[in-house]
Amino acid sequence: MRNIFTAFMVVAAAVATSVVAQADDAPWAVNLGLWSKHWNLDADNETHNLIAGEYKGWTMGYMRNSEDEDSVLAGYHFHWPVTDWFTPGILIGAASGYDDGLGKAGVVPAGMLTGFFHVDGVGIQVNLLPWTSGVVAAGFRFEF
Repeated sequence: MRNIFTAFMVVAAAVATSVVAQADDAPWAVNLGLWSKHWNLDADNETHNLIAGEYKGWTMGYMRNSEDEDSVLAGYHFHWPVTDWFTPGILIGAASGYDDGLGKAGVVPAGMLTGFFHVDGVGIQVNLLPWTSGVVAAGFRFEF
């Protein structure tokens, strides 16, 4: 399964790179990968195999969460281009698959600070969750 995911990431990255427009005008985005470091929690998994799509800020995706469980996430990503190479933001939403979450699906609300370092809409997005267990995460982002 991981080989299929890796192959999909390579193909998706190639496709996204070939159709990238300027980040300021890009209504679509794809986030792939995601690796994290937890400081106040002994995470079972720090390689998340994230695949998420975004349209005009509305985000939905799948990842393998820090508890090594399948997780579906959804939310809204507010972002403000500051320079040609950096776009900070805030992502507000929820994710499933957590033992301490609400209901059978284990849904937890989420809010994170984001920073997208890019050239023409292709780059690395860094996420920071300082108010939970001290998490920093990074993955690939393609805007088009």
